[in-house]
Parts: sequence; structure tokens; C-alpha cells
Amino acid sequence: MNVGRLASLFGSIRRGTARDSLPYKLTLILTRRCPTKCSFCSIWKTPSPDEMTPEEWDRVFSSAPNTNWANLSGGELFQRPDIGAIVDALVKRMLNLYVVDFPTTGYFPERVVETCERLVAGGVRKVLVTVSLDGPPALHDELRGRAGAFEQACKAMNVIRDARLPRVRAFFGSTVFPENHGSMDEMIVEARSRIAGLTARDFHFNIGMESGHYYQNIGAERTPPEASLATLERYRRKGVDPVSMLERAYQRRVPEYLRTGRSPVPCAALRASVFVDPQGIVYPCSIYSRPLGGLREFDYDLGALLRRDEVRVARRAVVDDLCPGCWSPCEAYQSLFQKFAGSARREVLVPAQANGKKNGNATVA
Repeated sequence: MNVGRLASLFGSIRRGTARDSLPYKLTLILTRRCPTKCSFCSIWKTPSPDEMTPEEWDRVFSSAPNTNWANLSGGELFQRPDIGAIVDALVKRMLNLYVVDFPTTGYFPERVVETCERLVAGGVRKVLVTVSLDGPPALHDELRGRAGAFEQACKAMNVIRDARLPRVRAFFGSTVFPENHGSMDEMIVEARSRIAGLTARDFHFNIGMESGHYYQNIGAERTPPEASLATLERYRRKGVDPVSMLERAYQRRVPEYLRTGRSPVPCAALRASVFVDPQGIVYPCSIYSRPLGGLREFDYDLGALLRRDEVRVARRAVVDDLCPGCWSPCEAYQSLFQKFAGSARREVLVPAQANGKKNGNATVA
């Protein structure tokens, strides 16, 4: 175990930020290209022209060397032929990087394994891969808009597991929507028939969300009904490992979110974490559609962009619960860390703006 990286992560969680006061978690959307045409999001409908190059990402990574956690995502990030160069830059520049996680549709399993190998060789201590699976074969294929998507996801899981890479853990990631909340039992049975040794612990469950700038699915009613709670309860993880404990903490608060539409704990967006899109536009998170500026206009310096007054005002809006509100795992996990560590009590904020109000995914100021 790399004690230095682990100590850096724990210190960041206690403070709520990395040691240079930048977010310790970066959500990096590398592309909007995707091989599936999902009914629950429109990322695939809006390809991302002028995506940042590996050289540009390298400069961004150099500006945030104390990052402890990187979430890489898309679209399908393995549709980028230069993904290897981006990953190499990531591990070269971020020497305190402890966790890297990323989702995949499963259409590029060999690239997934190669990327995991690069991350492990670069010193990352935990690599978490989520292969998307949203129902039994016919339903998953329908939701993903592509015949054979279920079989491809299972093939990818077998390839990743067979690689037996150290410090790499692969899960199936299942997002619960109105269409599939009653089909999870069948999904697990079908997956276990194709993958030896698969258990319920190999599934991660979260609930569907809406986002204007990311999923581009506002008004699609992706939040599942309260009947979905029975599924989440039945498959709640019971382990004492950090992943299981976090998922339990997340799922236990889903009922409150379904009742209120608000985050059950104070949100850590723009303090512990931040979201960057494929062109380098920075947002508070994956849900709050409030663009804060483009990294290209700030010489790829994340700190310079985030230290502006308008960003502090946006953080104040998040703290005052004036953002759209969500319970997405992308934001919830670091918010739970902040709650458990008590770091929110040590935060100093600018005054709230008098005319702020809750307003869906619109810009709030």
C-alpha cells in the first residue's frame, strides 16, 4: 500500500479539499461520443467537436497535481483513440492520485484492460470499473438502443475479470429508472448465467437523474418511483469495505431524496469536486447547469478559474440549496465524506445573493 497517497486522500477528506485548496475529486468528461443510443440520455445526440487534446488535458492535470480522485467519463471514453495518452498524462501529473473510476458500455473491453494496466503501472491504488447494465437482455438492449448490448456488457465483464489485474475491481452499474425498477432480479439471474462466480455484490445500484448540460434529458422524468426502494433494499451491500459502506450510506438516503427532491446531506460540489466537459468548460457538478468558464481561456489553469469571485458565489448557491438538487453518486459520495469528516463546518463562504432561488437546471444567481 502506498501510505503517502492514502494519507493525502484522508487529509483531503478531512479538509474537504486537496492540500492546495483545490477540489480533491475531478469529474472529467472526455467525450460525448457513444456506441449506444440510450433512451434515458441524449449525450449521443450531441457529439463534442473540438474536444480537448491529450496535450491540453496534460496542462489541466499539471494545474491540479494534488488531485486524489479522478472520475473519467463520457459518452464512452474508449471511443477516443488517444485515451492512452490522456491516461498517461493523468498519472504522470497527479502524483497523489489514489482512486480512478470510470464507466463503460462494454464495447471496448481490450481498451478497458489496457487502461487499467496503465493506471496501475502509474501508481493508482484503486481502479474501479463500472460496466453499465440496466436490465435483462431485451430491456437493456431497448434502453441502450442497440441489439446485443446486454451480451456485450457481459463479455466485457468476463474479459476484465479474466485479466486479474491487481488493485482493479469491476462492477456492473445499474441505474434504476421508471422502466426497469422491477426487472433487477431477472437482470442478475441472466448475468450470473453468463459470468461464473458473479454475486449480488458485483452490482452497484443508483437512481436516474436529469441534467441539462450533461445527460441533456431535462423533462424526461428519469427519477424512479418509490416502489424502486424495495429493489435497493434487497440488494444493499453488507460488506465493511469502503465501497460497500459508501453505497449503503447513499442508498439509505434515497427515500429522503425521492420525497423531497433535495440532497439529503450538504453538497460538496465546488469544494470537494468539480465537473469539466470535453471542451474544458467547468461546471459545479454533473447536474447544476451553471457554466463557470472555459479552461482554454484561463491557460488551462483550474485553480485560476476556480479562485474567482463568481465561483465562490456559485458555491454559496450550492450551500444555500439554490441549485437543482440531486442524489447522483457522482456528487453524493464526496458529500457523504464531507458530512462524516465534519469539514463543512470549517468552510468560509461569501454572502448569499438576495435574488437567488431554486430553479431546476437553469443558471441561478
